[in-house]
Amino acid sequence: MALLLYREAEKLNPKYKSATYNIANLLFKLRRYRDSINQCIRIMEMENGVAELSAYYYIRNLCWLGEGQKALENCDKWLKQKPNSVWLQRIKSEVLTDYFSIGKTDKDGNRIVSEFSLRFFERICSTNKDVLPSDFVFFARTLFWMDDIDEVNKAFSVLEYAAKKYPNYWTYDYIMASQALYYDLEGVLEFALRAQRKAPWREKTYEILIDAYKREGGDNAQQNILRSQKKYEEIKKQKEILYASCSKI
Repeated sequence: MALLLYREAEKLNPKYKSATYNIANLLFKLRRYRDSINQCIRIMEMENGVAELSAYYYIRNLCWLGEGQKALENCDKWLKQKPNSVWLQRIKSEVLTDYFSIGKTDKDGNRIVSEFSLRFFERICSTNKDVLPSDFVFFARTLFWMDDIDEVNKAFSVLEYAAKKYPNYWTYDYIMASQALYYDLEGVLEFALRAQRKAPWREKTYEILIDAYKREGGDNAQQNILRSQKKYEEIKKQKEILYASCSKI
């Protein structure tokens, strides 16, 4: 397994940066968020200060642990040291989007939109400089959250553009399927099938397929729903076994 190999490489050379960063990222993907945080701390100690990518990983782990306020505080603290860091601006924008914007309303019931996040993602997605595939996801999600027809159309355009730029990135199609379903638009099944073909190992692609088949109806709908449900359960069980087997590495 990759994690074991990187562990061995780190033992042989504790200052081997590629190994230490990959360990932090793999621990995150294995949902071992506290272990990944500890690895990030080791990297910072090795770097004698804030290393932008390790700070990004550190804060991302806090987010998945549900510690949004602590994540934001760390963003602000480290941005004072590195105000021009794209990585730190990005993770702050992600934190603001997920914890302080989408799903939140003010006392009058108006949807809260983080101007900091919106400006960051719009700028970086427009210029394509230092952009990541996930930036388009956050930008589109923010536009959808604004719930204005022009912004919704813009969000679909952003994701269609991103899907051409990164054709194997399944999340774009997944979001378009879910939003087309929400707004009762055409193309739900097409988007869902595209997501599933790109990422057949992702449970969420089968979840959205189930919803798409329910909406589509037809003679084969029930058969397709049952097949998707079965695949969803199989993948979920396989991943549970995988995560458990890697818990002590």
